[in-house]
Amino acid sequence: MVGLPPASAAEISPAVVACITKAIGSAAQSLMSGDEKAMARLTPAQQGRVRGCILTEGRAVKKASKVPPRLTASPIDPATVTSMSTFRSCAGHDFSGLNVTGAPERNRSMKHYLYVNQPWTATGSIPVLAPVSGTAIVSVEEDYPLGSWVRILSSKGWAFTAFHVDPTIRDGQKVTAGQQIAVFPPANAPSFMPDRMGEPQANFDFSLESTDGRIASFLDWMTPSARSAWENRGFTTSVMTVSRVQRDAQPCPPDFPDGPGSAGFVSSRP
Repeated sequence: MVGLPPASAAEISPAVVACITKAIGSAAQSLMSGDEKAMARLTPAQQGRVRGCILTEGRAVKKASKVPPRLTASPIDPATVTSMSTFRSCAGHDFSGLNVTGAPERNRSMKHYLYVNQPWTATGSIPVLAPVSGTAIVSVEEDYPLGSWVRILSSKGWAFTAFHVDPTIRDGQKVTAGQQIAVFPPANAPSFMPDRMGEPQANFDFSLESTDGRIASFLDWMTPSARSAWENRGFTTSVMTVSRVQRDAQPCPPDFPDGPGSAGFVSSRP
């Protein structure tokens, strides 16, 4: 999911607060008060609208299309990727919500984590590209302050997000598919996590979400030409997605232990 609202409305922008209030009415009050169960009491549709407000930083956007737009460019050169988590893995943290059909899912990671062939100290060495044309939404800082995130909101109401990067574009900028939008690893990696500078592989993550709270795998929506290089490395759509039925039957544990080399990750093929 995009993330639950912070404990206090003062911790998020006035635009997001206004958007959430308009989206769910009086229910917004308990949500903003720090009530940890408030989000769970909302209907799936209301939760989707809240996440849409967070996704767009409170921007007014048109209704999302039924399915994501086709992604015509690869967001990163797959030759730099050594392993990647599957969609619905137990990697990282709970990142769940509505699936493409609008059905709610819980306690799973509905995005992809990528380990690359560069260490954390190689800051800015890997370019990140926009897989779809749209408008840039750029954060000032991550909640977990390793780099920033940059999001490309398409005209179809679906947004691609690269987390823990250094944006190379400005907020509100119009971009085209294939245009560079960020670099990785972020410049603050050495100072933020010095204990991990000896790791040979850095990692970050990608998500694809709609303004009504639905989540999809970016690999599933790439054009065949954009996806072919990923498939050549062994990252096929059939391998990189855990089905909803399978994850429901094998729920993620509370602490989400998956990491590189675990069942939740697929290694690159030479």
